[in-house]
Amino acid sequence: MPKYFFQVAGGNHVLDVEGRELLSPAAARIDGIKFAGEILRDMPTLLYETSSVKIDVTDEGGQVLFKVLVTTMGDSELKSDSAS
Repeated sequence: MPKYFFQVAGGNHVLDVEGRELLSPAAARIDGIKFAGEILRDMPTLLYETSSVKIDVTDEGGQVLFKVLVTTMGDSELKSDSAS
């Protein structure tokens, strides 16, 4: 079974050296989304340190297959978005 890795960038960089064996790239994508939720549940202050957290889902060769990006926007950013 292929192995996939979940690398976290944003605030603290976390290198996944163990990976997870999963059936397919589609399963790795779903796990990447779930992993983002777990990270934010366990370390909610991570988004205080930086406005975004990125998780790269890679294969065993290190090729990035998917990116999961979680971004927060403050009041001033929301106002400038609504003015556009």
